[in-house]
Amino acid sequence: MNLIYWKNGIGKKYKEISLPMKTVFWFTVCGFLQKAFGMLTTPVFTRVMSTEEYGEYSVFVSVTTILTVIATFNITSVIVTKGINKYYEKQEQFIANIQGLSSVSVLISAVIFFSIQEWFCQITGLGITIMCFAWGEIFVMPAFGIWSAKQRYDCNYKKILLFTVVYLVLNTVLVIGVVVFSKNKGEARIISSCVVLIIMYGLLYLSNMQWKRGVFSTEMIKFALRFNLPLIPQGLANQVLSRSDILMIQYFQGTAQSGIYSLGYSVAMIVIILTVSINDVYVPWLYKKLANKEWGAIKEKSIYMLEVVFTVITGMILTAPEIVRIFAPGEYKEAVYVIAPVAVGIAFTIVDTLFVYIELYFEKTLIVMLGSIFVAVLNIVLNAYFIPRFGFIAAAYTTLASYIGYTIIHFFCVLKFCRKEILIFEIYNIKKILALCVLQIIALLIIVWMYPYSRLRYMIAMAGCACVGLVLIKRKALNVG
Repeated sequence: MNLIYWKNGIGKKYKEISLPMKTVFWFTVCGFLQKAFGMLTTPVFTRVMSTEEYGEYSVFVSVTTILTVIATFNITSVIVTKGINKYYEKQEQFIANIQGLSSVSVLISAVIFFSIQEWFCQITGLGITIMCFAWGEIFVMPAFGIWSAKQRYDCNYKKILLFTVVYLVLNTVLVIGVVVFSKNKGEARIISSCVVLIIMYGLLYLSNMQWKRGVFSTEMIKFALRFNLPLIPQGLANQVLSRSDILMIQYFQGTAQSGIYSLGYSVAMIVIILTVSINDVYVPWLYKKLANKEWGAIKEKSIYMLEVVFTVITGMILTAPEIVRIFAPGEYKEAVYVIAPVAVGIAFTIVDTLFVYIELYFEKTLIVMLGSIFVAVLNIVLNAYFIPRFGFIAAAYTTLASYIGYTIIHFFCVLKFCRKEILIFEIYNIKKILALCVLQIIALLIIVWMYPYSRLRYMIAMAGCACVGLVLIKRKALNVG
């Protein structure tokens, strides 16, 4: 019966979906799998690794993430797609050239790094052996982005799905096995994950670097330089905003505290799955409505989107103590106080996108870049002041403050720089958006205060679920009517 239903129902509908839509769907699945594997293995690593060892790995990830933006010339799928469109008849040559540009950039960056390695290792607490593996990882890192962009362009979703599954399974099984049977578990996790990534991504690197299909092209290199140079500051600013907390906590408070903070931050990032999914649907819809000047639809849907996100995030911060107990043992219990402000900060990224995508629609890209840089600098300054005085939990609130600042900046930028094209009050209900934001912050403060009182939290959670259920029933009744 189930097989017949699949064949005549879901299976038939799936076959009718266009190849580009199937590609989008399976690329989304791959992104979800990467996050899901990361979250599912977290309870394992937190129980076999100490807070110091978990913190060491978190610092390593933060360092390599920031260095990758600088060292690889921030080669992303965006420039690959743009280049393939521009050099369609010579796309293999373009891919080889852009991979070569990234490789040269990494080698030059590595030479500079090893001239200051002692100072760098002292600041980060990472040994020179670990940093050697880090540079191996950084060298091949762009290969996946370049290769996957090509597969997406050609709608070869089966290749990317197969590669993702094989890589995730190998990485999970081998890394957990190595960590469990090693004494220095922090270093073991770093090196084993690096080895798997270097081998797998190395295969893609060789696939990209097929110089027999073309030769070095000055024109292509110049195009890549012109296109990517303006994107590096913004990419770096975004990574600094999301990763500098862990590095500064390690510097001011120690590796153990950075490990606890990293766990709380990672758990809060679960909400990213929701926000990314919403953005993937909302942005194309928004641009279509902007083109047709359907302001009323934008005003209504934007509020509904914020209500959904804020409700989910409120539910997460209400149950944060229970979530932490699932993901980690008692040594990580303070991570609960990190989850709440970081999760609310993510809520503000959704508010921010309401304004940022208006700026991008009207090609105000410089404003977006300058805003990102300003907020990244603000976050570093706030961390430098508050972490030494109030501990690592302060970093969660500086992150929230930075995201709020980012939202405010882009609201006023749209108000000023896009006023010739559009009036922001015509497409968004600013008063209601402001009210929702204030309510979310008030909810954050009240819920954090309630953390020691479990019964009170459970009662509030049950009442909240009942209210949400009543609202949904009422809306459904209105729609039917």
